[in-house]
Amino acid sequence: MSGSILWLTGLPGSGKTTLAYELCHTLHQEHGLHSIILDGDALRAGLSADLDHSINSRLEQARRAIHIANLISDQNTIAIVALVSPYRRHRDQVRVWAGRHRFVEVYVNTPVAVCRARQPDKYGAADAGRLLAFTGVTATYEPPLEPEVAVCPDLETVTACYDRILRHLGL
Repeated sequence: MSGSILWLTGLPGSGKTTLAYELCHTLHQEHGLHSIILDGDALRAGLSADLDHSINSRLEQARRAIHIANLISDQNTIAIVALVSPYRRHRDQVRVWAGRHRFVEVYVNTPVAVCRARQPDKYGAADAGRLLAFTGVTATYEPPLEPEVAVCPDLETVTACYDRILRHLGL
């Protein structure tokens, strides 16, 4: 279990970050396991502030995130990465970059209408053309074809979502 990388992917506003924090808390409180969250928005605020939302920059964002996740996993800590990572080929590359670490792709499958309701300012700005290359509006999101785990936060509780992930991890 320790040394795993949980890669949460889904549309902006799908619930990746909320789920990541609940997972982190539960792993520590109920299972005594250490985990660290790498959130896409937080990474873009610092480490990846130099990147835009182009396809190449999104791949670089994923490369940076998996590099940090590998370093975390090397310390027997679970890395929970909450990153839109909209392209399958990028997620496939991330899986290769994860190398010897146990990589678990978690698809946070939330309909775009629910995401819009959760983040009306961002989706509205994208609709109005003020936010370019916004995934789900002006940029493509390619859902995983065979994720290890898929959760639907709009149809089930956050607890049910992280319970499914924990079961997959054998907890």
